[in-house]
Amino acid sequence: MLSVFVAAEEDAVALAETLAALVPAAVDGLVRRVTVITPAAPLNDLDRLIDESGAARAVAGGGPAAMWRSQFAGSGADWRLCLIAGMAPAGGWVDAVTRHMARQAGPAVFSVSSGCRSRFVAGAARVAGRIHPPSGLLAQGDWPSARRLALLPARLDDRRARR
Repeated sequence: MLSVFVAAEEDAVALAETLAALVPAAVDGLVRRVTVITPAAPLNDLDRLIDESGAARAVAGGGPAAMWRSQFAGSGADWRLCLIAGMAPAGGWVDAVTRHMARQAGPAVFSVSSGCRSRFVAGAARVAGRIHPPSGLLAQGDWPSARRLALLPARLDDRRARR
């Protein structure tokens, strides 16, 4: 089973696109729980969307990696998928994640299909030992080291850039 953590700031449309991309995994029984992590301030549209989607809400500050890490240990799931609102797993991602989990292959990231610059930044962050938040993270157990990350044969679409 998979717990999903989505770091969200203020954009309800971006969050809706990410949540919609998770529906196939929920239907297949892969996703056990979705938690949207937001800043401390009340965010009316975001709160309404979180409530209507059935997701849980957690509050944490900092960037996406800090937000994810704040929830990571107590998730109660074997596997965790960390995303940023507006980043949506593209077609075929459910099969890629299921195969990766079945192989017990360790932590992995999605490739990012939003252009050459994003792929360069993600690669540089990986070499530097940092997790590049927009790449999406699939992990089991403790917060992983970026040097141990595999690349999933699935990609994320950055829908924030399309607006």
